[in-house]
Amino acid sequence: MILKEAQRIRNGAAHYALPQDPDAAQESSYTWFNNAESVTIQNGHARGITAVFLQLIDASIVTIARSNGWPPSRYRLPATWFEAEIPDSDRRYGGGQFWGGTTLHRVT
Repeated sequence: MILKEAQRIRNGAAHYALPQDPDAAQESSYTWFNNAESVTIQNGHARGITAVFLQLIDASIVTIARSNGWPPSRYRLPATWFEAEIPDSDRRYGGGQFWGGTTLHRVT
């Protein structure tokens, strides 16, 4: 159910399907109320969906690597992608917070 909802939101964001179809948007469980000047997806919801898929991809990499006898560390996503705050050493986003100041869980 949660992944189906995430898929619907992702498709709406990627293809602008939901903002152009108010009837379909009302069927969804999330709201469109926000302080934006145009129709948009609430930033916390978008951040949460992105986090779920990022964690799913990373966990899948670990599972596939281990099942094939490969070292997972060689194929995993960068650890900084999961940190609460982007290191200052990052040229583009140093000091930024992608996850609302929360560190994402990673499979070990």
